Amino acid sequence: MSVKFIIALAIAVIAATTPALASRMVYVEIPSDRLSAFWKTPMTLRADVLLPDSYDKEPARRYPVLYWFFGYGGNFDRLARESWGDWMRAFAAAHDTIVVFPDPMLQYVYTEFADSANSGPWGAAFTTEFVPSIDKTFRTNGRYLGGHSSGGWAALWLQTTYPGLFAGAWSYAPDPVDFHDFTGPDLTATPPGNFYGPNSSESYVMHLPRRAVTLREMAQGDGGSIWVAQFMSFEAVFSPKGSDGYPEQLFDRKTGAIDSAVATYWEAHYDIAALMKARWAQIGPSLRGKIHMIVDGAVRLFCKELDTLQADAECTFLGGADHWTILDHDGGYEHHVIDEIFLTIPG
Repeated sequence: MSVKFIIALAIAVIAATTPALASRMVYVEIPSDRLSAFWKTPMTLRADVLLPDSYDKEPARRYPVLYWFFGYGGNFDRLARESWGDWMRAFAAAHDTIVVFPDPMLQYVYTEFADSANSGPWGAAFTTEFVPSIDKTFRTNGRYLGGHSSGGWAALWLQTTYPGLFAGAWSYAPDPVDFHDFTGPDLTATPPGNFYGPNSSESYVMHLPRRAVTLREMAQGDGGSIWVAQFMSFEAVFSPKGSDGYPEQLFDRKTGAIDSAVATYWEAHYDIAALMKARWAQIGPSLRGKIHMIVDGAVRLFCKELDTLQADAECTFLGGADHWTILDHDGGYEHHVIDEIFLTIPG
């Protein structure tokens, strides 16, 4: 199926459903030659596109577009149309902004929209195929990024990897962005430490939705299957491909021993802080003033690096907040998104 056909189909769907479509939501699929070549089977990039109420009333008008990325485990279509739908509809209408909710999942892998030896060229496909198709299909004017958790990581990755393509990123409690602190373990240490703690008898703790669990529990399955899948997802994106065709494991699940070669590969390819520092002379002019973060303690190292680079970034630290309670900041997540993102994006 060609890109032109998909674009024509999306336009036809908009024309046919807009008068009765109270949600203003349009589902689109964009074929990806890059992903199809990698997987040797037809692949598409999917998204829900939320249009402001004025979209069909002002056919000559162009609109800023916000790409919003959900975290690991969330169904993009359900979240866009249900739990997030009401206030995002209000945002799009009040601020005349197009909101795009991309599907980040490849089965159980959160692609992070990064190019990977295992999951494929998701960053290249998103930026060279998906975004241009959205620009051609809808009347866009300016591109912005935002997300929470793995979605916050994806927003930062895309902004720092393709700094000229996007005009700003808002990241809330992202996955680890400085591998000196990967939810506790320092992946840059030589020799590598133990993933479960500073020594084998201790364990780091993550505060998950219902209770605190150690990294040992999480990795070995006692913390719930979704958290095991989360670490397998990290490895599917960040690790080199092993001789057996599967992603190399970062650490031994029984002992916690970190594989130094894999840790080095992770740092060299996906440590946003390190990569940004190394490339700052080239990307700095295109990044200044574009990074906005609401973070807990684990991201302080990244924000210190931003200060050192004079990146004119915004980092808001919430004392006592964790990965989840951070959503209650400033009168609630929805309220803060309105003030911070939608009042910043020019209409």
